Amino acid sequence: MQILQTILLVTLLVNLAYGADNAISLNVGQPAPYSGILLTPAAAADQRTVGQQRDSYKLLNGSLQTSLDAANKEASDAKKEVKLLQTDNQNLASNLRSTQRLSDWEKVGYFVLGIVVTSLAIDGASKLSH
Repeated sequence: MQILQTILLVTLLVNLAYGADNAISLNVGQPAPYSGILLTPAAAADQRTVGQQRDSYKLLNGSLQTSLDAANKEASDAKKEVKLLQTDNQNLASNLRSTQRLSDWEKVGYFVLGIVVTSLAIDGASKLSH
């Protein structure tokens, strides 16, 4: 456990050191207070520009990823809606077919009504002809 705490402490201290103001100005002939890479002001400005560009690309990439995720979710929702509408359409079509079918009693009733109307028409026509 002690080793883990030591590693954690060293990691935090290193991050604090990098987060501190670690750029200092040196004059010609002046010894550097630490080992590392010295950059000219132009090279440092160039590195700063590159870092800013990288950060803006990261933001753009995150924005595009968010847009892509939203578009994928919208497409998924649209597919679900289409499937739901297809199911509803099939249910409506089957209900319409079932209501359009005449029951047996309705068929018998229309048949009897047809016979009655036909017999009345024949009777009326025969009375008119006499």
